[in-house]
Amino acid sequence: FETHLQFQPLADDKGGKPLVFIGPPGAGKTLCTAKFATKATLGKKPVTVISTDTERAGGMEQLAAFTRLLKVNMMEIEDSHALREALAIQQPNSIILIDTPGRNPYQEKERQQLLALVAAAGGEAVLVLPAGMDASEAIDMAHEFRNLGATRLLMTRLDMTRRLGSLLRTASES
Repeated sequence: FETHLQFQPLADDKGGKPLVFIGPPGAGKTLCTAKFATKATLGKKPVTVISTDTERAGGMEQLAAFTRLLKVNMMEIEDSHALREALAIQQPNSIILIDTPGRNPYQEKERQQLLALVAAAGGEAVLVLPAGMDASEAIDMAHEFRNLGATRLLMTRLDMTRRLGSLLRTASES
């Protein structure tokens, strides 16, 4: 695998650039954000969680429940301007995790909203995709999200997937 694909840890325990989780609705961005916040908290690292998922029913509440348990600061941000301002006041060594709303990469309005958030964050956009998707559909989607700033791929639902061909093909071709 390492001959054809590059594997690197996502979270830099030193902080620095924010991780921005992007992807389609239901891919697992909020849970990934919570898991990375848990890892940072257990490592006694300063962490800030920012949610821009203000539209989905229950989205904010789900992440708020995780951050309350972890005793982690969570900020609710509605647009790219507020995100830029929120990032400006963060501690320099803080690990910053940004949960974005699920977006359809084929709809221009949603594309523009996501582009603005990724640009405002100035961090690393991580595409979150569920494993087990149709390979061609996953590759098309990965290409679209790459055009929106995604530089990394994080596959979810590996525990529920028996056929990993689409995952490998998506990673290889995107």
